Amino acid sequence: MLDALRKNREFFADSSHQLGRSSLTAFRAAAKKDLLTAAASYSARYRDVSFSDRALLAPAEASLVIGGHQPTLFHAGVWFKNFYLDSLAAASGSLAINLIIDNDLVGLTKILVPQRTSEGAQFEAVAFDVVGENLPFEMRPILDAELFRSFPQRVARALGRPYELIANQLWSLDTETVGNNLGLRLAAMRHKYEEQAGLRTLELPLSTLSRTKSFAVFFREIARRADEFRAVYNRALFEYRKAYRIRSRSHPVPELEFDGVWTELPFWFWSQAAPQRKRLFVRATNKGLECTDREGAVILLSGQSFEDEFVALGEAGIAIRPRALTTTMFVRLAVADYFLHGIGGAKYDELTGAIMNGFFGLEPPAFGVATATFRLSNIPESNAQETTNRIDLAASPPALAGEIRKLNETIRNLQYHSERFIDSTDCIAQELFDRKRMLLDEKPPAGSQREFRQRIRDVNLQLGERLNQLRTSLLSRRDEAVRELGLARILDTREASFALFPPELIKSLRGLSRFRDDPGT
Repeated sequence: MLDALRKNREFFADSSHQLGRSSLTAFRAAAKKDLLTAAASYSARYRDVSFSDRALLAPAEASLVIGGHQPTLFHAGVWFKNFYLDSLAAASGSLAINLIIDNDLVGLTKILVPQRTSEGAQFEAVAFDVVGENLPFEMRPILDAELFRSFPQRVARALGRPYELIANQLWSLDTETVGNNLGLRLAAMRHKYEEQAGLRTLELPLSTLSRTKSFAVFFREIARRADEFRAVYNRALFEYRKAYRIRSRSHPVPELEFDGVWTELPFWFWSQAAPQRKRLFVRATNKGLECTDREGAVILLSGQSFEDEFVALGEAGIAIRPRALTTTMFVRLAVADYFLHGIGGAKYDELTGAIMNGFFGLEPPAFGVATATFRLSNIPESNAQETTNRIDLAASPPALAGEIRKLNETIRNLQYHSERFIDSTDCIAQELFDRKRMLLDEKPPAGSQREFRQRIRDVNLQLGERLNQLRTSLLSRRDEAVRELGLARILDTREASFALFPPELIKSLRGLSRFRDDPGT
């Protein structure tokens, strides 16, 4: 990774490539300044950012390693990327920045919590806010303040609270300075908690970055060559689907449309008045560039002072935001010296690279991938406390499945070979065993097979009655193990929110993220 980062920096420093009216070098210098200034200002609202002072003095020279994710209570493997980003920055003399991808839709406002039930185990959904209209994170306030406030207590009750939750510590942090936006509150809690863990990173909502002049330059370059961009985009998408034998017309992304007048571009469009996310279409006219959602909203960018007009749109509550591929494209092209993906984003970056190459005419810079797997079933037993609803965190699905197989075998042998289990001091049982052995040694007369089998069954039944206590104990343990297996399989998921783990997870994340120049995937 360090070598790839160095090569990326050399490439951008030596590039003679033009981006619109300026060189790529000048464009990146301006974009880095926009990003650093905004990220330091935003992060300083709730945490110390003095470690970024040096980079702010010379933004164009700063080495930036960047990642990003939606502001959710994601699983611990996603969280690992933030720790590795910090470790990579420290090892390379760079500054780490995490982008809050708040142009994505909020989706579910709950997490799934594993819990024991009388029937076994299940996931219980615990909400951190009420269900509302599915808006972009940028537009979504906290709708139920009390539900949000009580989230960690309700999670603890659902889980059975066998240990201290990260959720409790997150909600104890003062992050109200970022306002009442749901995503930003969740992200600020996590980021401030990361500060306590020793991470030296900045964060910035993508919505803020999308309102800068550097983003306006990027958008203008694509919009003024919209038909060309659409052709490159769709051709790259066709080749990607062909290479991976994908038949779906919506996977990994839909094609960009053209209706004879309007050309679709990979950006979203909405406004304060109509906050529902819609596709963006553009067309060039003699007055300038018109943008629309084809549902009535039309805006005009005259082009006389394009960047200023674009920024003014944001101030007026009109949003033009990049979609997933365009987000990565802008960040890698404009500000990142090295971009760190999770598995999801890396899967489609081959397509992003092909579009960048085809449209901007440059070989896309290298990127990295970092992810990890953490399971609630791996929490050390020492972290658990005895409760009335205690969860056996040490049990693993393979161990429990093996125990159930052995118990079933023992129960079967108890039925058909009960003599193996009798107590040597039980005279009645010994007498029954001797009678069974004599029967088995005898050769039943012709025509008496049915009677012989019945006599064997009667002896087995009487022996079985002598072992009822053992049978009851074995059946009880088997039923308990089956329930535990259901719970263990639920705990074994890698998708459990990091908020469900104990604070000791931080040690694992820090240890695993200790910089190695090959994190794997």
